[in-house]
Amino acid sequence: PADPMNTPAHVKPEWYFMSLYQLLKFIPKTAGVVLPIALLVGMIIWPFIDRKPDGSPDSLRKRFIVVAVGMFILIALTIWGEVS
Repeated sequence: PADPMNTPAHVKPEWYFMSLYQLLKFIPKTAGVVLPIALLVGMIIWPFIDRKPDGSPDSLRKRFIVVAVGMFILIALTIWGEVS
């Protein structure tokens, strides 16, 4: 019988889902579903929560570092998922 929690080794998703697929290999299944959705919802509502104008160079540098690290992790998981 089919096991929905165990996929065959030859099955791989499309490239745009590869990082999420690779993430599921390292964290529990429930957290692997809830975490990306929570991050997406957090990114959507963040502008409505943070209303203060802040354009200082230090703040912009911190934001750039957070985005750069996030993109690096996303790209690394995608490449890692493709070669594994």
